[in-house]
Amino acid sequence: MAIAGGLLTTTLAPLVLGCPACGTKLPTALADGTQICAKCRTVFECAVFDPPKERGIVVMPSTAGTPCAQHARNLATGSCTRCGAFMCELCKIDCDSHQVCPTCFERLQQEGALPSLRTRIVNYNNIAFTIAVVGVPMIAFGLLIGPIAIVYSIRGIRQNRALSETSYRVRGILAIILGVIEVGVGCCVLLALMGVLGRHR
Repeated sequence: MAIAGGLLTTTLAPLVLGCPACGTKLPTALADGTQICAKCRTVFECAVFDPPKERGIVVMPSTAGTPCAQHARNLATGSCTRCGAFMCELCKIDCDSHQVCPTCFERLQQEGALPSLRTRIVNYNNIAFTIAVVGVPMIAFGLLIGPIAIVYSIRGIRQNRALSETSYRVRGILAIILGVIEVGVGCCVLLALMGVLGRHR
């Protein structure tokens, strides 16, 4: 037994074969088949066994692939476009030109970021346009109605950009224009009221 390179190594003594009856040393070069002891003349069968060659550390080739993040025994066939996790065929979900893992799929579904899975969409541009149009007859209250219409129209424009859609974009722009006009008229009305009140003092 010795220590070489920080590793403990053991050297085994050579195996000595003997006659099964008297123990007399037998020649090391034996063949398969019937053998006769030279001393006691005992007949016995001999089977030659060649030990396997010593194996070193097995290094996996670089082309062997990467295991799946969820199933260690499965080979990864792709990676999630959202989080980068390696996925096997069981985990990979193709949806709206995205390849995502089950965890990211659930998150994107909850966030409403997958258009094909949406069951309900809030149309902010339509809401903004409706508020702005309703605010025209009540333009004196433009300081209240105008900002609301502008906020919803900005949400609608951002929604169109996120979803790569162009529907109702014109309504959003018109809502901003009407909202600005209503705010301006509302400011004029407020200034007029303040002037009237100032004269009566």
